Amino acid sequence: MKLGYRRGARRSAWIAKFVHRRVRVEVVIGLADDGEGPTSAISFSEAVAAALAWSVAQERRVRSQATTSAKLTVEQAVQDYLAANATPSAASRLAKHVLRDPIAKVELAFLSAQDLIAWRDGRRDLVASGLNRLMASFRAALNRALQLQHRELPSTFAAEVRVGLRRIPDAENARRHALTTDSVRAVIAAAHSINDDFGLLVLLLAATGGRFSQLVRASVGDVQFDSGRILIPTSRKGRSKRPAPLIAVPLGADVLERLRHAVAGRSVGEPLLLRWHHDRENGLSWRPIARRPWRAASEMREPWRRVRIAAGIASHVSPYSLRSASIVRCLVAGLSVRHTAALHDTSAAMVETFYSSFITDLHEDLARRAIAPLSDI
Repeated sequence: MKLGYRRGARRSAWIAKFVHRRVRVEVVIGLADDGEGPTSAISFSEAVAAALAWSVAQERRVRSQATTSAKLTVEQAVQDYLAANATPSAASRLAKHVLRDPIAKVELAFLSAQDLIAWRDGRRDLVASGLNRLMASFRAALNRALQLQHRELPSTFAAEVRVGLRRIPDAENARRHALTTDSVRAVIAAAHSINDDFGLLVLLLAATGGRFSQLVRASVGDVQFDSGRILIPTSRKGRSKRPAPLIAVPLGADVLERLRHAVAGRSVGEPLLLRWHHDRENGLSWRPIARRPWRAASEMREPWRRVRIAAGIASHVSPYSLRSASIVRCLVAGLSVRHTAALHDTSAAMVETFYSSFITDLHEDLARRAIAPLSDI
């Protein structure tokens, strides 16, 4: 909104202007009280107040027209995002926490930061890091809707989303969540005691530091025994549709031996990680029907609970802790932050942010090795 002064031949006036997405509206607020106007003229302060009230009415009119022409809801925005490029884990999170929540019925044009904050405060069953991942997926869905419907949504929509879904700082505490090597071994042993399919999945999560969504897309042919490594697909992050190169991760002899038994007699194009899927027999007991690929990280929930109990680890520790442990092992072994980030398909900035305490300790150890005696004592 702009307030202007226009001087005429016989009288002067206050002019208010309102511009919204290339639509320009101009109106005379009143005659100017500049010593030459009639008794009905208004002062500058009165013109400012009148212009502000008029601009608020114009903003409401524009919003009303936008919502009348396109009443897109949160549910529609999320469904559109899921159909476009969401990962299985993101789809599972959004379906459970957004599509089944009353916020799904809110029209995007009326969505406020207060609505999003109230929704976020209702996710009491999620730890802070899990809530951050959920909010990241939710933000991506709403931002995609803004890109497609920017002419129909209010100009404040992006700010409402940014404030309402602001990530929780310091949610990832690497020193708390990173497991020791002995704890990792106990977790792997407990996973194999449940069944070999789950054991192999947990073993590869620990050995590579990869995400569930990456490893379940690996094939038998991605294991290169001659080179002692596995090729892991990159994560489905970002907007690029170009196929990214696979990430080569070295494996130990013990892991390669497990994999050798797991892939024996199988074709190179088969999914590497499989599990038994069950069906009810006579409506009573469950029976295995076929070995199929893993579909969603939520399938790990129940066996992981049993692993935690058997291995004696804390309830807040999730499978993602195996990734943290792998990153920490690389840093402690002296790998650079950049190399560690590349192996784990993340950025150096993310490693520095969440594992800064380990990097500080490592750099101090390296600095001490560079110390040389400089004087006689």
